[in-house]
Amino acid sequence: MSLTTMATATASTKRAVVVSGKRGLPAAYLNGIACTPLTPAATDLIQRLKLETLAQVYSTIIPGSYDIVAGDVLTLASQDYDVRDVAPWTMPVSNEQFMALVIERVVI
Repeated sequence: MSLTTMATATASTKRAVVVSGKRGLPAAYLNGIACTPLTPAATDLIQRLKLETLAQVYSTIIPGSYDIVAGDVLTLASQDYDVRDVAPWTMPVSNEQFMALVIERVVI
């Protein structure tokens, strides 16, 4: 099964604009992004990224290549998640482009 066919969820992103050194509120940026349903991030990944917040940490795969960076907000099923890490990669045999995202939702 291809990762592309597993991308059954739809997400959007928000990005904050920095003006005069001040970060504004995140505003709508990208819409209609297909992604895989969220999966809990592995413990070693959480430790490697030094995520020390009381948060729910997940990962998702996005087919294609988008302008998504750490610090963006990913909205999925009416929930906002902070994007903590983005890793673009290419499937070796098919040369399909994907993005692996690590996202978190702070619980307190």
